[in-house]
Amino acid sequence: MKFEDSIYYESDPEYNKMYLKSSERYLNDLLNTKGYLYKNQIYESLGIKWNPLWENTLYVPSDGKLEIKNFIE
Repeated sequence: MKFEDSIYYESDPEYNKMYLKSSERYLNDLLNTKGYLYKNQIYESLGIKWNPLWENTLYVPSDGKLEIKNFIE
């Protein structure tokens, strides 16, 4: 998947940069608040289609790094 597939993608690179930075802040806030983040939440935030049949990934902070757990929903 790439951001060019997003419903939020624009031809203006400055807009895309601003959008990606704000999405990064939002996802970091979500991770820090809830203590975990799912891969599908990243796709949804970026406006990229997510297929629920795909393998999902759970990201959990651990010792300053992200621990990754794969599973199928």
